[in-house]
Formats: sequence, structure tokens, C-alpha cells
Amino acid sequence: MRAQGAEDRLVTVQPGAIVGPVLGADRSYSLQAVERMLTGRMPGLPRLGFSFIDVRDVASLEVGAMTAPDAAGQRLIAAATFLWLSDVAAILRERLGHDARKVPRRRVPDVLVRMLALFDPEVRSVVGELGQETTYSVENARRRVGWHRAQSRRRSSTALEVCWVSALRRQQRRRHRTHQMRRARRRQLATHRIPERSLSSSVCISIRTAG
Repeated sequence: MRAQGAEDRLVTVQPGAIVGPVLGADRSYSLQAVERMLTGRMPGLPRLGFSFIDVRDVASLEVGAMTAPDAAGQRLIAAATFLWLSDVAAILRERLGHDARKVPRRRVPDVLVRMLALFDPEVRSVVGELGQETTYSVENARRRVGWHRAQSRRRSSTALEVCWVSALRRQQRRRHRTHQMRRARRRQLATHRIPERSLSSSVCISIRTAG
């Protein structure tokens, strides 16, 4: 960037743990953590937490970073409320009711997490953050771009809820498409020529369903 003379124009946006509406199949670690809690694949709650941020707040900062002259050459942080996974679990149970029935309640001791990290690369990547509450200053983004993010626990709760609802709808649409494909496949097989082997030779018979 320096060689091209663009160093003073480069802007980087560094978000915290992004949650909110899910549009694609890719999942960040924060979204995976929420889905594991809701689907029962996370048996307990380690002492881990994240500075969650709504994806819509990140998008607004990125737009501001591209249009605000004072953003040139700056690093802008997008972060909001810090929540422990136990806080996230409580929010999900409060907001989703029966849909959050698989969300764990018991805590996982640090020593057990460290033991699991010896065998699980995903656990190993976050074991260094056990028990650490990290907060970030967004003053530079506010001063350079005029960016304001939702700071309340209520907004974080809504973002987590929307995250799950969006993922659930995508899962339902995927199941519907799979069901439609299976029905189409059954219709195709119903009119397909199926080989039936006899003792001396193979005879092809055609099977058709009525209607």
C-alpha cells in the first residue's frame, strides 16, 4: 500500500463478535457458538465471552468508512456490549422460550476446557481467553465517522434472537427444498425402467403408478 501511495487512504474496520440476520451459509465462530447452544451441541458453558455487535451496525460503519474524509488511514473498531456465554444463554432462554430448551445451564470448569483443548483445535483457539472480559473503545469511529452503535443489552438480545430466527428460517427452507427434491425423485423412479434379474437373464420392466 505504501508503494502505491495509498497508505493514507486505507481504512480498516475491525468488528467484535458479529450477530444479527443470517443471509448465507457461512458461519462465523460467534454464530456457530449460538447455534451450538440452541441445538444442544454445546453441553456446558465455559467462562468465555465476546463483545457482540449487530451486523447492521457494522455495515453502517463500513459505509461511513468509505464516505467520511476523516476516516482515511484509520483503524475503526466496531464493538458493543460484552456478554459472557452464560449471559447469552440467559438471553436466548428469555427471548426464545421453548425454542431454547436445549440451551445449556451448567458451567464448564476452566480445567476441563483446557483438557479438551489438547484434542480439539476449535477449543484450543479460544482457551487463552478463558475468564477474560475484554472491552474496546469505539471513540475513533465515533469521532472520525460519527458512528453510533446500539450499546444496550436489549439491542444485543434482539440481535441474538434475529440471528437464530434467520438461521431457523434458512434451515426450514433447506428442509423444504430437500423434501421437494425427494418427492420429485420418487416420481422419477416411479416411471423409471428398473432392472429385475431372473435366473437366466435380465428383463427390464416398466412400473407406472396410477394417477
